Amino acid sequence: MKLKSKIIISFCIIIFVPIVLMMAALFSFQRIQVKAIEQTYGIKENNYSYFSNSMQLLSRFTKECFKELKDAAKNDPARLEDQEYLNELNQTLEEKSSYLIVRKDKELIYIGEDASISLLTQLPSYGDTVKDEDAGTYIDGDEQVLIKQIDFQFQDGSDGSAFIVTILEETVPEVKKLLIDVLISILLILVLTATMLTIWMYTSMINPIKKLQTAAQNIKDGNLDFSVESDSRDEIGVKKWESLKIRFPMLLRSIQEKLMNRKKKRRSLT
Repeated sequence: MKLKSKIIISFCIIIFVPIVLMMAALFSFQRIQVKAIEQTYGIKENNYSYFSNSMQLLSRFTKECFKELKDAAKNDPARLEDQEYLNELNQTLEEKSSYLIVRKDKELIYIGEDASISLLTQLPSYGDTVKDEDAGTYIDGDEQVLIKQIDFQFQDGSDGSAFIVTILEETVPEVKKLLIDVLISILLILVLTATMLTIWMYTSMINPIKKLQTAAQNIKDGNLDFSVESDSRDEIGVKKWESLKIRFPMLLRSIQEKLMNRKKKRRSLT
């Protein structure tokens, strides 16, 4: 193979092989992580519009807990004053990077996690309920959160509000894992491609050059009884050196004959 052809092939390997492998890796990781996201967020149909709307996606994250809390507020509001029940529900929410807050009139009677003062003061007022459980209120403060609110009446007639607070910075770990996996795959693909290309170029170019160096040293030392084995057909192929090695003795004898003839002529002239 000609050296020019090797350079062209090397260029194609450097450009196209990593691209093809990275696309295959990205597709594979995407399929795996999308399935994980579908299971985590309760998306059972092939409806990926949720992934283009992060608020809607995160809202679905706590959809089941929201429904349970809504039923309790409607049918048995006394449970929202039961610390044991609230702790149990809050533990479920913690697995979803969320926590529970319950307010009675203007007093916060339950806070499932240490929340910033600025967040507690920004909680929506009673009556500002977003009725759709697939929606919520976004608050950007010391921490970015999505708040889903349920308004109800306690048994004593007091106004009550229950809040499910989802911490945005801790959600969608599958997306972060996907990005990490893709970056690691890209790095490994580049290293693997570079290693394979280096080995191929070394064996196809450096080894023949070393053989040529050995052949040149033998000729320099006057040793013509040697052979160089190679199937290389490029510009540095050693087959040309084999031909040169055969012709070199003939050239040497021709030079010796010319020198002898000159000496004879000189002797005849003297």
